[in-house]
Amino acid sequence: AKRDSSGRFIKGSGSGGGGGGGGSKSNPSKELEAFFKKVKKALPFVFESSIFEAAEVAAISLDKSTRLILNRNSTGSLANSWNPVLNGPLSAGAYSDLPYAAIHETGGVIKPNRAKALAVPLTKGARNAGSPRNMGNLSFFPSFGGRSPLLVKIGKGVAVPQYALMKSVTIPARNYISFAMTSSADEINEIIGRGVIDLFAGKSSVFGVS
Repeated sequence: AKRDSSGRFIKGSGSGGGGGGGGSKSNPSKELEAFFKKVKKALPFVFESSIFEAAEVAAISLDKSTRLILNRNSTGSLANSWNPVLNGPLSAGAYSDLPYAAIHETGGVIKPNRAKALAVPLTKGARNAGSPRNMGNLSFFPSFGGRSPLLVKIGKGVAVPQYALMKSVTIPARNYISFAMTSSADEINEIIGRGVIDLFAGKSSVFGVS
C-alpha cells in the first residue's frame, strides 16, 4: 500500500482493493440482488417443469395401482387412461376421462341412465366388446330362480351367458387412487424439492432462458 508524505495510507492503493491494479471492487449487495432477480424470473419455469414431472410419476403410479387393485382380467382401459395434465404454472395432476374412474375409488351404486337395465359382462369376450350392441347375435334369457335376466350367445347348441341384466350394481370402495398417492408421495416431494434446490444452487438450466 502507498503512503503520502505524512505517512498516511493512500485510499484505494492497497493491493487487496484492486485500485492500483486497475481492477474493480465487488459489490455483494448488487450481486445478491442480481441473483435473486434471476431466481424470480426462473422460478415459474422450474415449478412448471417439476410439477409436470411429478404428474407423470402420479400417472404411472395410478396405472400400476389400477392393474394391481382392480380387476386384473379387465381390458386395461382404465389403467391406460391416466395421463399427466398441466393445469397452469403451479398446478398439474393425473386424470382419466373415463366416467367410472372415480366410483371405483369411493364406491357407490350405479343405476341405468337411459336403458332399462345395466348389462354386466360375465365373460372376457363381453368385457372386450364393452356393450352388448358391439357383440351381436345375443339372445335374451329371462330370469329364473331369483337370478337376473341374461343375454346369451348360442353356438353349437350351447348357450353361454355373456351379460347379466341388472337394475343396479353396487361398486365397493377400492381406494386405488389413495394407494397410488401414498405410493408416489415421497418421489413427488423429492422431484419438487430437487427442482427448487437446483435453482438456488445455480444448476438449473432455466437460468439460460432470456
